[in-house]
Amino acid sequence: MRTLGEEAVRVAEQSTKGVSLVLDPFGDVISDVVHEEALLYCAFDPDGILEPKQFHDLSGSYNCFDIFDLQVNRRRVEPISFSPSALT
Repeated sequence: MRTLGEEAVRVAEQSTKGVSLVLDPFGDVISDVVHEEALLYCAFDPDGILEPKQFHDLSGSYNCFDIFDLQVNRRRVEPISFSPSALT
């Protein structure tokens, strides 16, 4: 960092550090807020999120079939292949 200059060091030292937390559908924090590297566990009641989720997603599930789709290629494929253009 020092090779980038004192300003880069200052920005890095004064920037907000990342945290891990769990939010409910209303944006409220429902877990501990973890400021260091760790595993975050949070128990919640799934029944408590169904109604708020339906307000967010009227169809009951968040699917964007207009822009996403799933396709499965059933052909057997080799794990590696070489094309002629890769050799030049």
